[in-house]
Amino acid sequence: MSSTATRRSNDAGRVPLGTIITLLILVAAAGGAFWLASQYGFLSDSEGQGSDPTTEPGTTASDARPEWLVGSALDLPPLLAVTDEREPQARLMVGWIWEFVDADWGVVIARAGDGDGITYLNDLQVIYLESPEGELFRLYDLRRDYNIDLVHWDPDERVAWLVRTGRPGLAQVVEFGLDTGVNTEAWHDNSVSVANNVAGGVGNVTYLGLQEDGRELWASYDASGFTTGLLWRTASGTFQGSVITGEIRRLHLQGFSEDRGIDAWISVDSMTAVYRATFRVDGRVERDRWIVHNLATDDYADASPQVPSRADCVPAFNITSPDQFDGARIVADCRAGGTTSRVLIDPSGAAAPA
Repeated sequence: MSSTATRRSNDAGRVPLGTIITLLILVAAAGGAFWLASQYGFLSDSEGQGSDPTTEPGTTASDARPEWLVGSALDLPPLLAVTDEREPQARLMVGWIWEFVDADWGVVIARAGDGDGITYLNDLQVIYLESPEGELFRLYDLRRDYNIDLVHWDPDERVAWLVRTGRPGLAQVVEFGLDTGVNTEAWHDNSVSVANNVAGGVGNVTYLGLQEDGRELWASYDASGFTTGLLWRTASGTFQGSVITGEIRRLHLQGFSEDRGIDAWISVDSMTAVYRATFRVDGRVERDRWIVHNLATDDYADASPQVPSRADCVPAFNITSPDQFDGARIVADCRAGGTTSRVLIDPSGAAAPA
């Protein structure tokens, strides 16, 4: 065998010394790069140190997501590009967000500009869902030929009642599907006074509050602000009209109203309402009628409260004010002899005005 063949046999399986040195240099360089990346934050904790076995799925040891998302495996949807700087920054609305929505959330309507003053009353009008921590999720562009405001909303049913304002006449109220964008004009199950009918629906209807019996109390009013009737929304989501609505209608037809409704003091907390209907001649009160209404049973009866002598007493606040009652008494502004005084009146008639 030649010497050349012998050298080849002895070198088999060996790595040249130069190659070994080169590999050692590369390994050391890679280790240093990994250390630098870890130190300066280019690698996450899980990459640099291993994941924390106590962390919930979808979270980290210091979860920067809003509290309502902590404990889930979900992240906030992306922020949307703002095409008009007057529109607030909002995120993309995705279906799974509804699973987190409850009474702590809200509905926000943003609008800007004056439109052309004829066809359009504003330049933009958008409705959003707002989280408890203030994140906005863009739902829909709204029509711009009215100013749209929120009357009330139900997070479980995913609906809102919106009022269209900015035009003469009664302001129409519609039911709006927050997850569909669909308007329903005939939402009220014929529970609203006929005095509030508008083309295709009803107007001037407002939400007053949640009674202790679990029903929502609503009211309707005429263009002058006088109450035309009451209605309830039950736990099942249906609307029921009150018997007082028909009585107010009869009083109007008998001339006991300046417009279509009458004065009303309403207390959601005590589930009581007090009404005063007046028959006026040349602005002077010729006759009046007082009524006390039990909002728990929907029964009403005539009342004879003590009022200041020859005084014309009207509610001191509008129907949506929480200050219409002071305890069991109603708060009235009573005008007599050219002066007006703030008076507390006992609807039962047992006590003198104070």
